[in-house]
Amino acid sequence: THFARAVTIYLTEGRKEADAGELRVYEFPFPPRDIAPVLGRMVLFSSCHLLHRVMPSLAEERYCLSLMFYGVQDHFPSL
Repeated sequence: THFARAVTIYLTEGRKEADAGELRVYEFPFPPRDIAPVLGRMVLFSSCHLLHRVMPSLAEERYCLSLMFYGVQDHFPSL
């Protein structure tokens, strides 16, 4: 079985709540949950099993580091 993992680290200093740009995750059957892009926050999730999107950002600048890892499930611990 193949997998994909996503890692995002937020790097924007001085973010205000009005800047928006949250990561929205859909953990069915539960309501969507927004994760604020707070400086230093790291989010790790299975991008194959968790429907997600980034909401529009109103900030002039926004920085983050996003990485995707692909592989075979037998060689990577599950989340």
